[in-house]
Amino acid sequence: SEPILLRYALLSRSILAGSSVSSENESDNEESDDAYTVAGVSKATIARSVLDAHPVFDLSNPIRWHVKAVAVQMFNIALNELATKCQQDGIQLLDSPNFNSRLGAAELLKECREANAKGLTSPHGFLSMYIL
Repeated sequence: SEPILLRYALLSRSILAGSSVSSENESDNEESDDAYTVAGVSKATIARSVLDAHPVFDLSNPIRWHVKAVAVQMFNIALNELATKCQQDGIQLLDSPNFNSRLGAAELLKECREANAKGLTSPHGFLSMYIL
């Protein structure tokens, strides 16, 4: 499913970026209220990927090129699976929120509003919002 593929892609991103990403505003992990926002969901998603990568950093410090090569392969698999899902659904990549950052931000804003209104669980982001 898309949330799992996003999580693998962001885990790969965290491994490739290294531990420098891990301490960005750690005290700001929680939203000040229960309302979901695009910024809050994005920050929580990145924080989760950093936590996912911590065992890798603990076992291989500094990260060796072999580990980074596997992270690139893992990202490539997730990216290809997301593209294949778009193709199977008959969606052009530029019309997918995972590959178009404007659509991704708009769709996440819509999901945040719906989650806030209906008391749903936190929405997930879209790949296009985290990979530049």
